[in-house]
Amino acid sequence: MQDVEKSMVMVFVCIRTLHLSAMWLTLPAAIGVTYSVPTYLTVQITVTVLTIGSCCDQWRHGRLMMRPWGHVDVAMAMVAFVALTLTSPSSIFNGTWAYWAPGFAMGTAAALGGWCVTTRGALLSSSCLGVVYLLAAADKHGTDVWTVLGNALAFPAFGVGGALLARALRNLARQARDARLAAARSARELEAERYRLAVHDTASVLRMLGDKQQTQEVVALLRQQAPLHAARLRTYMNLAFDTITRDPVGDSADDEAMITLAGLVRQVTPQFADLPLDVVLFLAEAVTVDGAQIDPLRDALATVLHNVRNHAQATRVTIHGDSERVGSWELQVNDNGRGFDPATTSFGYGLVTQVLQQCHAVGIRVTIASSLGAGTRITFHTPSTDTQARP
Repeated sequence: MQDVEKSMVMVFVCIRTLHLSAMWLTLPAAIGVTYSVPTYLTVQITVTVLTIGSCCDQWRHGRLMMRPWGHVDVAMAMVAFVALTLTSPSSIFNGTWAYWAPGFAMGTAAALGGWCVTTRGALLSSSCLGVVYLLAAADKHGTDVWTVLGNALAFPAFGVGGALLARALRNLARQARDARLAAARSARELEAERYRLAVHDTASVLRMLGDKQQTQEVVALLRQQAPLHAARLRTYMNLAFDTITRDPVGDSADDEAMITLAGLVRQVTPQFADLPLDVVLFLAEAVTVDGAQIDPLRDALATVLHNVRNHAQATRVTIHGDSERVGSWELQVNDNGRGFDPATTSFGYGLVTQVLQQCHAVGIRVTIASSLGAGTRITFHTPSTDTQARP
């Protein structure tokens, strides 16, 4: 907004500079025809001094026609109309800057558009200047009526035009400011979401490590996972270190680009050896996971197993991988734990964000089925690229 106000002040100062230059350049011609040189000079010098003061103060504050300069500018235009009309012949009333009052007043009318709060206020104020011009013209015989009417209509036209332009510029500035605020807000929300993604599973591990009732077997497994989660937090905080691995196996980027579904599951399951896992991956050995799907699927599988560990109280957890069709695979995680009612239970952050949203973003469909006392089944699968069923 401040830049827009300064821009309007800059335009106003340029217009007033042009007006003052024209007034003083035509002074010799005006002195030769005016009825009262002292009156003419007094008005012109006064208007010049006040205009320079107005422009300097507005430039310094970056605000157009701020008080009291708006009132001063209108008063100068009115006084100039009266004084120059009384001291100038009809021959210079139109078409010459020797009678500079109309030109100066039109600049005032245009500036009123940026000064007045409403367009109606700018219209009324600038129309008053047009009426004063008509009254001044009534004193001058021999002037063309249509020229006078056209000039009179120019005052409200300049006022309304200035008001519409000022409003449009301020609206654009307001929209730009709102867009910047929205972008900053989105950046903060995105950063908060990244933080939650970074610490969700880590918080679960830390909570279980702090539980004094955990068995030594679980504590040992959690300690094995701790370096992985510490590395993730260091990555999030952009600390400098050479190599960060996402899992104890430590596949290279080339290996990950061609990882199989079975290999991906084997990277995750050692972290959950305390769970009663039954892993069936015979049909998933030859299934290749797309490179963009590796990280989301691995994180989602780890989150699901964290949930099983923390909430399910299951005595059996089955992980089954399969190749259904050409270019399509399916991975199921079944537990016989407590289960829940999806109709009455809202999903937590892990299921919503790290499982559903992250997988959906890379083309992995997720189905969650559960019922109280009957366990939970979560299925990850990709759409088939071929209609031919696997033999």
